[in-house]
Amino acid sequence: MLKKDFISGQDIPFWYVMYPDIQQNKQFKESILKIREENPQNHDLMKQNTGWHSSYSLHKETNYFDDLCMFTSSACSFISEDYFGHKPPEPYMVYNMWAMMYEKGNHTAEHDHWPSVFAAVYFVDCEEGSSPLKFCGKSIVPKNGALVIFPGIVKHQVLPTNTNRIVLSMNLEMDREAMDMMR
Repeated sequence: MLKKDFISGQDIPFWYVMYPDIQQNKQFKESILKIREENPQNHDLMKQNTGWHSSYSLHKETNYFDDLCMFTSSACSFISEDYFGHKPPEPYMVYNMWAMMYEKGNHTAEHDHWPSVFAAVYFVDCEEGSSPLKFCGKSIVPKNGALVIFPGIVKHQVLPTNTNRIVLSMNLEMDREAMDMMR
């Protein structure tokens, strides 16, 4: 069930849901490890970040994560209608997807995903003690199989972690071609 919460001291919502097929996590992790082995270079555009980062087109380079992309897209469409009162003409689409692997001491600097409508983080394999996803005044402790969705304008970060942490991140927006056809 999709749960809504708010970033402390702000009227900015985020949503949290457990992915229904937790058994896929093992395959997600194996796929990410294989991708890293084949592509060891870091593709992160934010050079101050540490840890390994896949390309931003993971969803186009492989079909390993198609089910997760469809689930996230559907969740964003539901959020758009339920919370914001906007029924999208087409489901949201994932236009960026990437994997990140953190080891002890790795971090991600504060940033946002503007101009994305929604951003999402899926916790694939986070060992106990790995750093939370941190918003201003709110921390989301990683739980394997959890998906966190938030507006793309929300600043967030990951402080240096004490243990290994594997996540998938996505940017979602409306299918602009479908929107243009409606005009």
